[in-house]
Amino acid sequence: MRPWKEVLEGNRMDAVLLFNSPERADSSFVYATGLRNMTGCLVVTPNGNTLFASPLEYADVKRKSLVKNVKEMNDDFYSLLLTLG
Repeated sequence: MRPWKEVLEGNRMDAVLLFNSPERADSSFVYATGLRNMTGCLVVTPNGNTLFASPLEYADVKRKSLVKNVKEMNDDFYSLLLTLG
């Protein structure tokens, strides 16, 4: 994730949000997480990364993701994410 840290610091940004769904896979999300067929959001900050996974996928994502800080989305966040696609 080093390139993201450089992008953030070079552009004075606090975070990058990467969204993914099985229907619309994001290549940067897939590269960073190692996961393609999931609905989620990756928050990249200079201090670390957090992957938010849907409630149904959480356990599987936690086991398989390259990102170690995985959180389960609540229903409101998951619903919002689905509207962004």
